[in-house]
Amino acid sequence: MKAPVTLFGLFLLLLLLIPCSPAQAAMFMSPEALNDRMNNLDDIVIIDTRSTFAFFKGHIKGAIHLDSGCGGGLCRRQHELPCVLKDDAEIVALLQEKGICPQKQVILYGDRDNWGAEGRLYWLLEKLGFQQLAVLDGGFAGWQRLKLPSALLPSGNLPSCEGTFPVEGRIPRLSAAELSARIKQGQALVIDTRTMEEFQGAVLYGEKHGGHLPGSYHLHWLDLVTDDYRLKARPQLFQLLAGQGIPMPEEMGDRTIVTLCTGGVRSGFLYLVLKYLGYPRVENYDNGFWEWALEDLPVEK
Repeated sequence: MKAPVTLFGLFLLLLLLIPCSPAQAAMFMSPEALNDRMNNLDDIVIIDTRSTFAFFKGHIKGAIHLDSGCGGGLCRRQHELPCVLKDDAEIVALLQEKGICPQKQVILYGDRDNWGAEGRLYWLLEKLGFQQLAVLDGGFAGWQRLKLPSALLPSGNLPSCEGTFPVEGRIPRLSAAELSARIKQGQALVIDTRTMEEFQGAVLYGEKHGGHLPGSYHLHWLDLVTDDYRLKARPQLFQLLAGQGIPMPEEMGDRTIVTLCTGGVRSGFLYLVLKYLGYPRVENYDNGFWEWALEDLPVEK
């Protein structure tokens, strides 16, 4: 005898049947679709967000390199927060120099080893006003599996965007104090994308101490993808969120989801996925647990 369908189960079933909008569907691009665009590289920019070492071991032919993780060119040097971003003007200058122009479609890719850095760069570019953004589903490994055009030597930066770069936004600088206030006011729902070991208090990356933000949910960022680094299907993603007790988009009201990790990279990937799933208000706490612990704000273990 089958178990009766609960009201929650029925609600979840109905939600899973809702298709994503064309804009949401366009956020992830298959390797085949990108390969079809390779005949005309004048209107696209392909960005490899992995480390320099990974890039020189092999990359998509024609891609430019911008390490978007901790220690990459987007981050400040010799700062008490190891992964803190440079200010907006410095980042815009770097994008201009590399030819990453908002007038073109920008396709980002990474792999399982770069902690979802393509998601962090997606968040950053979106906040600066880029509107034509996509992420390569399956990353560089998926591209390689299909034996699509790759290279070892870099092709160099694209023509500079200087003079044609209208910055329409800014990178949000959410502070620990502001986030703490919003949590207390019931305005923010925090999802921690670190490992369960870190969530429960392990100090793995030089944090002042361990733990997690009070009342935060846990969802390891790699649970969002398959073993071959493709994004899981929308029904699987919604079931994963529901299994962690995370409200569905329609249940959020005026609350904002704030994604968190140690320093804004893994949380950037969850930001990307939540936007794809249609959550109306999402923010990435880019300074992450490094800053929260440094400020000696409350934690749970």
